[in-house]
Amino acid sequence: MLNYSVEQLDMIREISNIALGNSATSLYKLLNARISMSVPSINIEPIGDFIGNIKETEVIGKILMLKGDFEGSVLVLFEIDTAKRIVSNVAEGKYLPQDELDDIKVSFIEEVCNIVGSTYVRHMADYLNIKIEIENSSLLYDNLTAILSYIFMEEEQFYDEIINIQTDFKYELDSKEMDVYFYFIPRKGKINKLFNHNN
Repeated sequence: MLNYSVEQLDMIREISNIALGNSATSLYKLLNARISMSVPSINIEPIGDFIGNIKETEVIGKILMLKGDFEGSVLVLFEIDTAKRIVSNVAEGKYLPQDELDDIKVSFIEEVCNIVGSTYVRHMADYLNIKIEIENSSLLYDNLTAILSYIFMEEEQFYDEIINIQTDFKYELDSKEMDVYFYFIPRKGKINKLFNHNN
């Protein structure tokens, strides 16, 4: 982990706890099932160390590019079996008799990711009293390692560290945990915007 103080990590954890809690509430309205979550753990890591330690798994989700008073990106990724379970449960099991995700199901997962990511960004901006806009977002559907390696290779001049936000989401409809990957990636030099928001 990089050399950040306990107070700085606690501040990021507090922001994330509030913002992800509001994301869970938004998901409840969409999925019609309560989403519970644990208090997030926060690790701020150099990109190279992070890539070397991630677990290989197939995921689907979105990257949201941020502009305004704070620049960076947010990644919201669901492990593929979790994504299929969400779609199947919402449709009362009717939409997922096969193993593949068709365009309608993918669009629904995109909407779930948009809600989680945009709610997080909105509440983070409100907490810090800064203006953040989502400039664009893209669908991601591949192995986790391939997605992250591609993003960081393409954008290595802009990113040097990642905020890995780990929390346990539980989907109350089937009482199982959701395998969700949530990453907050500030542009180089922009993380101090979070720590100095009261200055």
